[in-house]
Amino acid sequence: MAKDSRNTRHKIGLMFFAGIFILPSVSLAENQWEPAIKAFEAQDAKKSPPKDAVLFIGSSSIRWWRTDQLFSEFPVINRGFGGAQTSDINYYLNRIVVPYKPKVIVFYCGGNDLAQKTPEQVFLDFNSFYVSVHNALPKTRIIYMSLKPGPASWSTRQLCYEVNNRVKTLCEKQENLFYVDVATGMLNSKGLPDPNDYQKDGVHLTYRADIKWAALLRPTLRKIYNLK
Repeated sequence: MAKDSRNTRHKIGLMFFAGIFILPSVSLAENQWEPAIKAFEAQDAKKSPPKDAVLFIGSSSIRWWRTDQLFSEFPVINRGFGGAQTSDINYYLNRIVVPYKPKVIVFYCGGNDLAQKTPEQVFLDFNSFYVSVHNALPKTRIIYMSLKPGPASWSTRQLCYEVNNRVKTLCEKQENLFYVDVATGMLNSKGLPDPNDYQKDGVHLTYRADIKWAALLRPTLRKIYNLK
């Protein structure tokens, strides 16, 4: 059987599993994030977003990442917002993802989710994102950046790794979905988060870590962006 056929069957199976047995969670914070989404739309109205862009989507780690500086070789759109959960991104998908028709999506979200959801639910929410994007934009490739437990979330590291492993398995079965491990690269020689990579809150990255993150992502992003 051709790989495309296997991918299609696998995707349909995931949709059936998510839709029948365990539903992806619904965003309950749409009113909280509506001002941020409207600000993005106002920005787009003033200046048209670039075509064939790399869309960075996710929570505050994406929002504060200096993507325009660190990835200046690409047309970049950054649509990270606040303490977003994956279900929030799914809720706003048709406003801050699909209209851009990006060539590549870089996705980082899920750490905030684990305060309320199980790893299985976080995975299903991401699977919902993947299926929705693939149905709307079948040529768009998605890079999933693994969850990286920092000093403030170190106690949740096993939950993070469980989400990562589930998504990695999915990526291995899909041609247009790619996994980049940033969790391992953010640990020091003792296997712990390097405090120099994090701000005082133990959550958000310093500029030094922004550069490190970019170095971990860039090889995969360059390869995928230039694929025909």
